[in-house]
Amino acid sequence: MMNETTCDVVVIGGGLSGLSAAYKLYKEFNGKFKIVVLEARDQVGGRLKNETLPAASGYDVWDVGGQWVCQSQQRVLRLLEEMKMETFNQYTEGENLVFCKHADDIRKYKGLIPPVGVFNLINYSLIERKINKMSAEVGKTDSFKNPQLAKWDSMTLQSFSDQNSYSDGVSSLFSCMTRVVFGCEPSQISLLFFLYVCASANGVTKLLETVEGSAQELRVKVGIITSLRPKQSF
Repeated sequence: MMNETTCDVVVIGGGLSGLSAAYKLYKEFNGKFKIVVLEARDQVGGRLKNETLPAASGYDVWDVGGQWVCQSQQRVLRLLEEMKMETFNQYTEGENLVFCKHADDIRKYKGLIPPVGVFNLINYSLIERKINKMSAEVGKTDSFKNPQLAKWDSMTLQSFSDQNSYSDGVSSLFSCMTRVVFGCEPSQISLLFFLYVCASANGVTKLLETVEGSAQELRVKVGIITSLRPKQSF
């Protein structure tokens, strides 16, 4: 039999948005309201997730979900500062690893260009150009008048990738990018949402770069949700 709880506010979902909403209400009303955050899973954070994994010094906490923040995300940076959570520049020296089609196909490379073949890179470049053109339409102030938006919202990023990729290599690149940036598969987000994020970041490349102002510029020390615990009430 379920236990009954009386409260003033119920927030559905313990992801970053839900937790932020509960925290803001708590602050705005000086703790006068009893706020309950409901989360279906046994942990909070949504797409933010920490795992304790083996490291050189024994074990360490690693972010395996959303983990980056950049200088343009002023609200997130202010929240981190308020929570006394420090950031550091994304480490970029050494070799890169790209997970291609399966676990046995992990390739090492240096620089910005993954070793997926010239044909795949040309195909990806053409798709990126198309995405940036579409993102420019989404970013316009009167974009809601564009009849294409409903069509883009009705299809997933995976569908778009399938229609424009000429090989599994390019499709794999899209999967890698989506897992890194969004913490999910291309089949789990709409094309319109993807284009909106690209428009906000000023292009696909900005989502993947680690230079100043890019989406992967900074990371949070210790782990983004290490201090968060489920079943905590305000």
